[in-house]
Amino acid sequence: MFAIGINQYGDPSVFEQLAKDTPEPKANQVLLKTKAVGINPYDALLRSGSQQHNRPLPFPIIPGTDVVGEIAAVGADVTDFKVGQQVINLRPLRGYSEYVTASTNKIVLLPQGLDLALAASLPTAGYAAYNITHHFLPLESGKTIAIIGASGTVGALTTQIAKSLGLHIIAIGAEKNEDFMSQIGADELGFYDTEAVGQKFENQADYVVNAASGGQDHGMSNMLIKPGRGFIATVGDQAPAVTKTGVRVAYVHQDKIFSTQAALNFLIKLATTTGLSLRIDTPLVFDVTGITTAHQRIESHQTNGHQVAIL
Repeated sequence: MFAIGINQYGDPSVFEQLAKDTPEPKANQVLLKTKAVGINPYDALLRSGSQQHNRPLPFPIIPGTDVVGEIAAVGADVTDFKVGQQVINLRPLRGYSEYVTASTNKIVLLPQGLDLALAASLPTAGYAAYNITHHFLPLESGKTIAIIGASGTVGALTTQIAKSLGLHIIAIGAEKNEDFMSQIGADELGFYDTEAVGQKFENQADYVVNAASGGQDHGMSNMLIKPGRGFIATVGDQAPAVTKTGVRVAYVHQDKIFSTQAALNFLIKLATTTGLSLRIDTPLVFDVTGITTAHQRIESHQTNGHQVAIL
């Protein structure tokens, strides 16, 4: 089989096609033939080498955490999935592969009719958004949540989940994304590129989610949050500068105690009932050129949405 990976850190041109043996599923695993992969900003950080001290890995490195695939084989103990079914998989690495193995607790069935590009965009971002709204923040219906970066994948999914839970949404993003943010459930809008959003909504949010690229909010979270009993969840590595008393900060991270299946099944139910919308860039072909182009788009900050490659 082929995989797309790197033998050195660098810019997107370091990707190459690798010949690898097709993996054999363990007793509790399935073998997936990849149909589509989602390409995340973290993949670009991994490729560039900026994560090598936090996550040292041997070469070749095959990135990729978000896969939609068809089950090609099942392990000896697998009874709840069968060959031929299509599934969504959140995985730790090696998603840029023609075939991958996946534990059954890391996959969910792909509903008939769910768009392939949307499905491939859900695992990593959806897992983060679900955990923000179900674990990191003690959300209560009727209260106000401000979401910085609401037009991005994590921010948009968080917005739609929070809306389904009955919260009042302040969606913050670039003015060019006004229509999209309104479409996904914003009750009020803030445009960081054309107005002083912090002053506009100062002290109005019970909860703030900082899903901005890189976690840079330039003090906005601190301005938006209500003093005394506010909660901030930040997706990036940048710690918000909080000066108000009684404000709690949660750093969004993966944890083995959080269920992948619970998160993905919740998102699928939302997608197949009320619907889910994401900004997804023109899908690419799943080959070296396609993956390289996706990484170039991410690094240029000129994307038209989430990056997906389809085999």
